Amino acid sequence: MDTLITYTFAIIAALLPIALLFFYIYWQDKKQPEPARWLWGGFLLGTFSAIAAILIMKQIPYMTEAFPTLSGTTLGSALDAFACAAIPEELLKFLMLWLLLRRNPYYDEHLDGIVYAACVGLGFASLENALYLLQNLDDIGYVASMRAIFAVPGHFCFAIAMGYYYSRASFCPTALPRRKWYLGTMALAIPILLHGAYDSIVMSIAVNGEVWYICALIVLLLFCHMMLRKGQQRIWQLKQLDLTNEEKEPVGSK
Repeated sequence: MDTLITYTFAIIAALLPIALLFFYIYWQDKKQPEPARWLWGGFLLGTFSAIAAILIMKQIPYMTEAFPTLSGTTLGSALDAFACAAIPEELLKFLMLWLLLRRNPYYDEHLDGIVYAACVGLGFASLENALYLLQNLDDIGYVASMRAIFAVPGHFCFAIAMGYYYSRASFCPTALPRRKWYLGTMALAIPILLHGAYDSIVMSIAVNGEVWYICALIVLLLFCHMMLRKGQQRIWQLKQLDLTNEEKEPVGSK
């Protein structure tokens, strides 16, 4: 019975921050919300991307294994963060977002890109979070709180960045192919950079030991705060673009 309660608590602790962020992004789009089946479709694609990432990363050797001289160094941690986490994970999430939106008839506003990307990102984070907590039941309170403060909002912010640039590329005038290509590239490059920087800070803790631990937490907190503020700005910018487009539409056009 105690085991069942522990597992139940782990699942609830894993999904609660996901649910809060899901409702937050849904509320941002309350004026013209997306159909629930498409949102849940994005969430499921996100969980599939997490499964694929686990399978793929089992085949990818850590950079510190390929280059033993980098083992135990900050540079080695950064290379592992990008090569074994940020790049494959964000590539998979980008692929799932593309699959979700390529024939989505409801993808007709700038903000929709962030909403759908957030669903994919939160789907990924839900499975990852649940697995982390189930593997750390002896220290579940600490792990759950740390991931709720850092890891889950991190994935949410990576998704906002991806959705922002994906939308800008999608609704960019076709007469500007270079700009469209640039924005499309940013939709993948920026999340990879953010994710890689985040994981580099986390992985550096194991390298630099207890003295660096408190400093790393402060740096991580400031980094996540910066991403959240920037994410809120991106959401506001796209909402303003949609509002401007609505004002430009002739009366009776819908």
